[in-house]
Formats: sequence, structure tokens, C-alpha cells
Amino acid sequence: MIKFNYITYFIVVIGGFMAFILYFVYKIQTDKTYDHELVLENYYESELKFNKQLNYAANTDLNTVSIDITPDQLIINLNHVTNPINNSGMISFYRPNDKTKDHQISFSPDQKSIEIPLKELALGRWNIHISWDTLEGKKVQQFKINI
Repeated sequence: MIKFNYITYFIVVIGGFMAFILYFVYKIQTDKTYDHELVLENYYESELKFNKQLNYAANTDLNTVSIDITPDQLIINLNHVTNPINNSGMISFYRPNDKTKDHQISFSPDQKSIEIPLKELALGRWNIHISWDTLEGKKVQQFKINI
């Protein structure tokens, strides 16, 4: 018969704790609801393009585009978009924690505002990237909002 002393109990408790932790590691690795991969498929390529985006943003007047949030809608004011080369710009909605909700909307620089119902946007944080081409070069403005 094995004699139980405090060292035996200590080893049993440590072994039980390790089994408990390993169970949760296994559960997280195999359960698809905990599948957290990089949100962007080409994450490193987009990081390389980030410096170019910073240069575009530095050339953009900060008062060109503004965003207002009302209880029912998100209003993007394009009042000061001037000298467009082509007749379209792009508004990209990027959700940092869920790439399935990312989407883009094209706009015409002739539009003075764009109204988006809040029911189309999930609650949480959104990064909004607005870009258009002008005679002076590409212009970019970025916003981070919480709905």
C-alpha cells in the first residue's frame, strides 16, 4: 500500500491543474468559435503599403471630410472634396475583429454627403478609410469610430 503524505497530494494537485489547463488549450484549438486568425489575408503586404497611405493622408486637409453620427444614421460630409480627376472615390469600412462585415461604398465627389443607416453597421469599432483622386494627387482620410 502506498503511503500518502503532503508530497503525494502536492503532485496530484499539480497534475490535476495541468490536466485542467491542457483541457482548455485543447478546447480552444479545436473549437471553430475561437478561430482567431489575422483579419487581413495579406497582412504583411498591407503593412508595406501603410507608409504610402500615411503620405497620402499627410497631403490631405483634415477638414475635407467629416463624420457625424446621429441616433439613426452615419453621415459622411464631403463638402470640401475639390478638383477630382475621376468621378468616383471609395469609402472602406473595416471592422478590426470581424472581416466578414468589411465592405466598401463608392461615391461621386459631386455628392455633398452620404447617409448610411446605423442598422447596416454592427455595434462596435469601425475604421473608415475614405480615398479619392484629385489634380494634386491621391487624397486619403481615415476615421476610427465606435457605434
